[in-house]
Amino acid sequence: AGQVAHAQEEATRFGNPPIWLSEYFTGDDQSTADELAQAAELGCGAVTYWQYADLEFTNTDGWYKYTPEVMAAGLPVDGEGNINWESWQLYEKTVADGSFWGADITGAEGAKMGVLALVPASDKAAAAPARREIEEQHSGGRPLLLGRTVPKNAKPQEASSVGQPPALEGATDQA
Repeated sequence: AGQVAHAQEEATRFGNPPIWLSEYFTGDDQSTADELAQAAELGCGAVTYWQYADLEFTNTDGWYKYTPEVMAAGLPVDGEGNINWESWQLYEKTVADGSFWGADITGAEGAKMGVLALVPASDKAAAAPARREIEEQHSGGRPLLLGRTVPKNAKPQEASSVGQPPALEGATDQA
């Protein structure tokens, strides 16, 4: 809660953009789901956790997949950085021929599946007033549109016939 409040306070210096809690990590699926819900209830506009991977497909703990031959010899490198040379030589061949699917490097392990199914239901009645207060305090009542500066007195215009979103009078491109 303190980190979200701090981020919201800092965001006021930048026109109150939405807060995005990105790639936080917890050790287990349920605490990841709990923090995902808490961040949303505290007013984060987007939340992503570290990291989703289809573990049934990779048969590993991350976004990497080794051949059955490599897996039969064990992981090429363990969590302590020790190289399994038999496995490494098999893995090295997959790198050379371009058939490899990544490797367990730089924290690639620790992936999760099924986290969204564990997100607890929010107490919408209790969370709504706090969320509204945060949104009003930090948005200034103005939408934040990426790539445009929107004056406070901007008024929506009619949508174009090609299905583009309506432009705002007085908006300028910042590209």
